Amino acid sequence: MSTVTLMLPNQTRVESLPQIPAPPENRRRSAPWHLISFDNTLPYEAITQQYYPLGITVQGGIAVRPSNPQFIPGQRQPVLMPTRGNRGLNLQITQPLVQMEIQLLGSQPVTLVALNGEGHCLALAQTQEQPPREGDAPLVEQGILLQTRGISRIYLESRAPFVVTQIRVQRSQQPVTKGKVIPLPSRQPCGPVPH
Repeated sequence: MSTVTLMLPNQTRVESLPQIPAPPENRRRSAPWHLISFDNTLPYEAITQQYYPLGITVQGGIAVRPSNPQFIPGQRQPVLMPTRGNRGLNLQITQPLVQMEIQLLGSQPVTLVALNGEGHCLALAQTQEQPPREGDAPLVEQGILLQTRGISRIYLESRAPFVVTQIRVQRSQQPVTKGKVIPLPSRQPCGPVPH
C-alpha cells in the first residue's frame, strides 16, 4: 500500500498513517481517528447519509462486493464505488474534520479535487499508475491523506473503474461556530468539477 500525502498551501507536513503518538502534554488535544468501512452495508445499497454522524455524506455511491479479483482488497469485503453512469463520487464534509485518509483501488489513476463552500479548489491530487501485474493479480491499494480545513466537498474520479475500500476521518474537537469565516489559502479553480 502506498500513501500520497496531500497538504493545502501554507500548512505543515502530516506524516502517513499510522501516526506517532503525541507527547503527553499534547495528547489531550489530538482528536481520535474514526474508520468508515462498508462492512455493515448490503450489496448494491446506495450510500448516502449512513456516515453523517462521522462528518461525511456521499452522492453517487453504491456498496458492492467485488467479483473481479483485481478489486478484492485482501478478503472479499464490501467497498464503495460510483453508481452506474457516474464516473466519480462526491463526498460532502458535514462536520469539522482535521484530516481524512481515503484508501482506493483503481486500474487507472484516481483524481481527487477538494473544494471549499464557494466551489474554489483547495487541493488537487492523483494516485499513482498501477505497477505492471500478471493476469488477474490484485491492484495495489493506494491512499490519499488530506488535511481538510476549509474543505466542504471532495470529488473522486477516474477514467476507469475504481473503488474506495475505506475512509478514515479525524474529527475536530472544537465546537462548530456559526458564522465563523475560515481564511482560505487558495482561490484557484481546479477545472470543471461535476455538481
